[in-house]
Amino acid sequence: MSDTLRELKALLGTRKGLGALVVTVSASVALGVVPNILQSWTSRVWLLYVAFVVGVAGVLLGWALTRDRGLGIVLAFYHTNPSGTRAAIMREAAASRHSTLLRLDRDKLWPKDDSITMTGDQVHLLGRLLDARCTELVRSGGSIADATLYPLMAVQDGYQLGRELDSLGPGLAIAHFSPPQRQVIPGIRLHSRLREPPTPELAALSARSLKPPTDPLLRRNPTVQAGEPGHHYLALIIRLANRDEMVADARYVAETGNPIRDGRATGYFFDPTNRTTPGPKCGATVVVEANGNLPEGPDEFAAIVTYIRAQWAAARAAWSAEAGSNVEGLLFFNGPLPIAIALGWSLNDHTPTFVAHDIKQT
Repeated sequence: MSDTLRELKALLGTRKGLGALVVTVSASVALGVVPNILQSWTSRVWLLYVAFVVGVAGVLLGWALTRDRGLGIVLAFYHTNPSGTRAAIMREAAASRHSTLLRLDRDKLWPKDDSITMTGDQVHLLGRLLDARCTELVRSGGSIADATLYPLMAVQDGYQLGRELDSLGPGLAIAHFSPPQRQVIPGIRLHSRLREPPTPELAALSARSLKPPTDPLLRRNPTVQAGEPGHHYLALIIRLANRDEMVADARYVAETGNPIRDGRATGYFFDPTNRTTPGPKCGATVVVEANGNLPEGPDEFAAIVTYIRAQWAAARAAWSAEAGSNVEGLLFFNGPLPIAIALGWSLNDHTPTFVAHDIKQT
């Protein structure tokens, strides 16, 4: 008997146990047990209405306490600061918003690996782990809509991870760490609409956030002629943060293939083992730039992703017609991590290769 009481006490000490108790008591109030008692004590009808309202409110409160709040997945994949501080904020946000918490730490998964970028095999394994955990959530009666990813990783790794993730239901939500606010806010959801043309509402949002597209859309590289190596390469340059020199550096690297500009490292590299190894010269470039500070929010991020997808499709079609061959893309990116992940996921049919960048070199 004592064991049963201890188990009951432990149950009532949990959020779900307390919620079950609240639902039980409140349901009896709402269904008439307490109103019948009140009716025997007083003839004031308004007290019965008050008891009913309190009972219904208690049932709703109990339901909120017992409801499964889904899965929070924290990815602590930075090797350097601000990993510690941001990871703690991410963990606290995930723990406060979800019933179940899963943390994956790169230093624990691959303790001897200190490279800036992850290998393809590492990203593939991470994608399979996440897909398996999300599938398990759905099969156990949960919803993928209640799963949120809290990522801290290099943008190039986030982009590759987006390419690896499967599409489940309405899609996985990606939380965003906002540096100005120093807190975690909703980022973007990997929804099918990210792979569709922008709606008028999303188009209006992107128009307020991004500079108008250039005319012509493509800038041709005069140093690469038709038929020469690299002519069929097309560079997509995306600047969504306040770093104006990023476009000039990225365009120089794209047009020359040289990661060194005017005797200094641009931070871009094609080979992680040799940062000075040149890459291919691109026949043309297309640029997408933010118009000032980028608004942070799910709708704004979705608008930007669908706009970039549409611009990339138009640029690919135009350059394919001119180059007369299949286009190979290179992506130079500067912006929020959730958008990088979403781009990797949404550009699933003709995904450009991400050109890695080490900001510490610049």
